[in-house]
Formats: sequence, C-alpha cells, structure tokens
Amino acid sequence: MLSFLRFLARRLIAIPIAFFIVTLILYGVAALSPIEIRAKLYWPPGASEEWLALNGGAEAVRRLNEQVIKQYGLDDPFPVQYARWLSQLLRGDWGSSFAVNDVLPALLHRTPVTAELTLYSVLLLIPLGLASGVVAGLEKEPPPRPRISAARLCRDLDPVLYPGAALAGVFLRQSQVVPAGEAQRL
Repeated sequence: MLSFLRFLARRLIAIPIAFFIVTLILYGVAALSPIEIRAKLYWPPGASEEWLALNGGAEAVRRLNEQVIKQYGLDDPFPVQYARWLSQLLRGDWGSSFAVNDVLPALLHRTPVTAELTLYSVLLLIPLGLASGVVAGLEKEPPPRPRISAARLCRDLDPVLYPGAALAGVFLRQSQVVPAGEAQRL
C-alpha cells in the first residue's frame, strides 16, 4: 500500500511539472512567429486585411496592428507574455477564437460528447488489451528485452503526442501563425 501511495504522489507531482513544460513549449513555438502575424490573431471579428485595405489601406492595417500589439502586450519580453497568458489560462480566461467568442464555454459545451466517445473507446480497448496480455502471457519464452534503447523510448512516449504535434503544425501553418516557406535568421 505504501508503494502505491508513493507512486500516486510521484504522479500527482509530475502533473503540474508536465503542464508547465508543455505550455511553455507551445507558447514558445507560437511566440517565434513575427509579431504582426501574432497580432492578426487578436483582430476583432470581421476585420481582415482585404477589408482594411479597402477601407483605409496599408495604414489601417499598420494602425490596427499597433493597437493590438500595445493592448495585448505582444511586444513585452517573452517571460512577461508567458506569465500573463498562463495566469489568464489558470483563471479560466481562455480567450476567443475565430469561430466562437469565448473558448472555455464552447469547450465545456462539447465535453459531454467527448466524454461519451472516450468511454466507448475505453470499453473497446480494455478487453483488447486484456486479451493481448493473456496471449503474450501464454508464450513460453518471451522475446529478449534490451535494457534501454532509443526505439523503446520513442515507443513508450505517449501515442497522442505524435498526431497532436502534427495537427498543431498543420494548424499553425493554416492559420498563418507560422508563415509557410519563410525562414527566420537568428
């Protein structure tokens, strides 16, 4: 029982550490894009470069970008921006998106359907996992296991990580947060 409590304590301690590392990396990758591109994410609904070009030209785009950069502190140092973003995230202010005004209520609205799909997938995967474990246990001689290898490390990483990273890359390219084909020299 004591070993289980130690295991549980280690897992509970790892959650905020993993959360901090993942959010720092995600916010850091988004912060690598040029400030004008990031400012477009904060433009009011209905404002587009085409509309602004027709109603004020490049000067209107520049003014709106300057206003957004100042209002949201996009020109502040990275640690200040990250701390501000993280505090808003933890307070439940998840901002807005192109599709909905407030992200958090929209996510909460979709949570029951997500939970239902998760339950169905768990009900399917647990019997499959048990069956494959029984079959593996029936083998007379298990295959040799290397102590540690890069392939084993990659295999043991969370399987959701790879498709999630790929989808994040597609999203960043499609939303033009990271301009396609442009390299930044350091």
